[in-house]
Amino acid sequence: VRGGRPFGEVGPYERLEGEILFGFDPTAEANTRIVDQTRRICFDGSTKHPGFLHPTLTERLDANEPIDGLALCEAIWARMCEGTREDGSVIAPNDPQWDSLQAAATAAKDRPEAWLEQTHIYGDLADNSVFRAAFSNWLTMIWQDGCEAALKAYVAR
Repeated sequence: VRGGRPFGEVGPYERLEGEILFGFDPTAEANTRIVDQTRRICFDGSTKHPGFLHPTLTERLDANEPIDGLALCEAIWARMCEGTREDGSVIAPNDPQWDSLQAAATAAKDRPEAWLEQTHIYGDLADNSVFRAAFSNWLTMIWQDGCEAALKAYVAR
């Protein structure tokens, strides 16, 4: 590599091939201060999704590129906004629009399109048949089989 030129006292560059595995043990004392809170990350999704996820979703739809992963993210968010975890525990409100999000998420349990009818969040995306179908399929799977099963199905594609 680099013509075998020396690199200071270390010697010449060499090409190394292999695999490096990194691990992180959150219980190791040195790592206990490396934390973030799910609640903070998920807070204000009604602003974050349109601002960060939807532009990419729109670009991919316009380019006729796959959007399954993005639709899955939206479906998981809709599931979260229903207000309970799969174990039945309650999710505390974490969005200024929580009441309307929760109402839409509850309605979407039986009719996934109800979530997309929040035009102040989804705009024209709500009318895109490819996105509607992908979102509806994922949300239906999440309610029937759980988030973990949906994620495994996505990864297996």
